[in-house]
Amino acid sequence: MPTVCELKIELKKRGIKGISGLNKSGLEKLLSTGGKQPPPKAAAPPKKEKAAPLRLQHFVQEKDIDNLAKKSYIVLKKMFEKLERVVNSSGSTENERKQARAKLVDYEKAMAIAKKRQYGNRKKK
Repeated sequence: MPTVCELKIELKKRGIKGISGLNKSGLEKLLSTGGKQPPPKAAAPPKKEKAAPLRLQHFVQEKDIDNLAKKSYIVLKKMFEKLERVVNSSGSTENERKQARAKLVDYEKAMAIAKKRQYGNRKKK
């Protein structure tokens, strides 16, 4: 009756893999079948593709003022104020200030369009 160590040595000599984690009866079974493992019972389900990660609003570059104007006036106003803080901040780099100044113009135009769209139809008392 061979020991577990002897069974593992014999399996390694034959080049059979998958011996770790098996007990003595499993090793004997693997040795007797010659390393052929039974086919899997059920096929693994196909992997689902991961959705693209969500991006924060200020990282999305808006190229068209009309696309910006589709957002609410309040959102545009908050983004405009953030950009103003970057422009006026001494802690930001020159390149950041330059980019923020360029975006300020687009946001200002978009705010005017959004304000007119949202609040232009209200009746004054």
